[in-house]
Amino acid sequence: MFTAGILLGLCRMPALRSPKTTWMSKSNTINGSKLMSSFFDNRDRQRFPDRSHRRVRSGQKDPFGYTFKRPIPQLKPLDEPNFIFEERFKNEAAMASPVMKLPNQIFDYFLVLDFEATCDKAVAPVPQEIIEFPVIKIDARTMEPIASFHEYVLPTVHPQLSPFCTNLTGIIQDMVDNQPPLEEVLKLFHSWMEKEVLNQPNARFIFVTCGDWDLAKMLPGQAQHFGIELPSYFQQWINVKHAFSEAIGHYPRNLRLMLESLGIQHTGRAHSGIDDCKNIVNIMRGLAERGHVFRPSGQVKEPNLAKVYKKR
Repeated sequence: MFTAGILLGLCRMPALRSPKTTWMSKSNTINGSKLMSSFFDNRDRQRFPDRSHRRVRSGQKDPFGYTFKRPIPQLKPLDEPNFIFEERFKNEAAMASPVMKLPNQIFDYFLVLDFEATCDKAVAPVPQEIIEFPVIKIDARTMEPIASFHEYVLPTVHPQLSPFCTNLTGIIQDMVDNQPPLEEVLKLFHSWMEKEVLNQPNARFIFVTCGDWDLAKMLPGQAQHFGIELPSYFQQWINVKHAFSEAIGHYPRNLRLMLESLGIQHTGRAHSGIDDCKNIVNIMRGLAERGHVFRPSGQVKEPNLAKVYKKR
């Protein structure tokens, strides 16, 4: 009986431990070997992946505590809309370090396009007509611009630009007066395509726009109104907003927020067609540097093959 009592007392004694190190949690105290403490470290890391662990000496406050990695509160500027504030703090992935080597792209060339059209503040003119036709050609291997096409276009139904349109786009009346109408500009553009050797069957290129409006609505709508037959290369395009969403993880509201998310400075004037093209080029380069491969995102259902663009 005496021996059994001694054994029972020994079983109730705490395990021997170093006097300097104690492992604790908020609910219990664990004393023992490194193996046991390592086991609880690993278990708790699996249960609480959003917590950081720290090992401290005994005698200190909260010897083995959990510290939540809470983000530093961000205060919204008083003059900033809510949606801009929300978008600004969704861009952690966008600020990731760029890759060293650009990925191989599906296409050989990208044609960045951004139309400007007639508009008014109260009621949009019917039909809207293209007044600026800019395109920048990008080499997909380097993501650098190598050629450009830029023409102003004379509107024929509403030849007089509204003050609202001039203030928005920066295009004044003198810039469109005495310019060719859309049908002639399209012929000039087709000649430029031939000069850039983009009309060959094996040429791999695609248009890039900021949104689907340019090639899904604006150009087909005006062409239908005036009875202009469009070439088939306008059938497919890449919406850079979709590309940004695939690469970064959230859909951007506009061009400025894409630039801001990627840490790129806006250049030129907002709503200038050629300046918007330059900013889209910078966005594409920023996405490619993060390893993105661009894929088509929009197309018209029925290609409108052009008779007017047959070799003359």
